[in-house]
Amino acid sequence: FPFGFDYFEPNFNNPKVGPILRQLYFRQAFQHLVDQTGWIHAYYGGLGVPTYSPVPASPANPYSDANASVNPYPFSVPAARALLTGHGWKIVPNGVSTCTRPGAAASGCGQGIRAGEPLNFTLMYPSGLPYTDGSMTDLQSVAKQVGIEISLDEVTSATITSTILSCAQSSSACDWEIGQYGASWVFAPDHYPSGEEIFQTGALGNVNNYSDPAVDKLIAATTTSSAGARAALHAYADQVRLQLPDFWQPSPGSLDTAASNLRGYTPNAYGFISPQEWYFTKG
Repeated sequence: FPFGFDYFEPNFNNPKVGPILRQLYFRQAFQHLVDQTGWIHAYYGGLGVPTYSPVPASPANPYSDANASVNPYPFSVPAARALLTGHGWKIVPNGVSTCTRPGAAASGCGQGIRAGEPLNFTLMYPSGLPYTDGSMTDLQSVAKQVGIEISLDEVTSATITSTILSCAQSSSACDWEIGQYGASWVFAPDHYPSGEEIFQTGALGNVNNYSDPAVDKLIAATTTSSAGARAALHAYADQVRLQLPDFWQPSPGSLDTAASNLRGYTPNAYGFISPQEWYFTKG
């Protein structure tokens, strides 16, 4: 497995659904609808690992903490339903749920969300990946149980890249709603898994315009603290895993096999090979 994490992104600046996606309770509810273990068995052929943290537990590494292996939002349709009803949504299974308590109160739908606002989204994802086809279709089906309507938009990887990467806070190109790349965020060639490239406000990789001053402060500590660098990295990872700037999904893996008499071959997390070092022995 590459040293990184798999995810799909909510567009916080989308003029239509951005106010909903900016609500932490909604992101928590949505994450509860992602059946990572089920996807691995049903669509990944068993070759995958779940993602729970921006500093992943797999492959084994010196950066992750024990929380990286713990799912804070396990698959649970009832948990998703409870979060939505507790914040003013009228749940319509197999229909479209709507906001009945608009406003920023603790039990309200949230700032910028109007009465009658529907829970319907377009999810863009890449064609040509059977495990992605299966998992996105499953997510669409499960979300219907709490009245979240997801329209799947299967396009080429090039279309996804050009659509999402052109997004800026003031750009009209920011009309995408939820995007799935079909690829991981990989910590390479810089293997230190801090978040300044993807989750810090204004970062080049922060294409969904996530911004949280508390997370920015934690990220800064991961690159400036000398005595407590590991503690700072753990604090950052534990905050981001709960805040859900992205939705976590499984990372697909592969099964490498080699002949018993092949020497010089060493599997690694990035899939790099060095055939110039390979040789066979007799017997």
